[in-house]
Amino acid sequence: MPIKSDHKDIVAIEALAQILRLPIAFLKRETKAGRIPYLRAGNRLRYNPAAVREALALQAAENHNGGAK
Repeated sequence: MPIKSDHKDIVAIEALAQILRLPIAFLKRETKAGRIPYLRAGNRLRYNPAAVREALALQAAENHNGGAK
């Protein structure tokens, strides 16, 4: 069964950067490193801001705790 999602929840990296108030270059590095989730639509990448925010929060918590889980 497909996941139900409002198309407004999926954005390009430029919009993601504005929503999260982060530099595009940082988001590109995190994408390339596989540390934030994304969807591929042809040759374009799209992001769910809530999922990216959650992934970054988990990374921050892991870094704060010395990498311990």
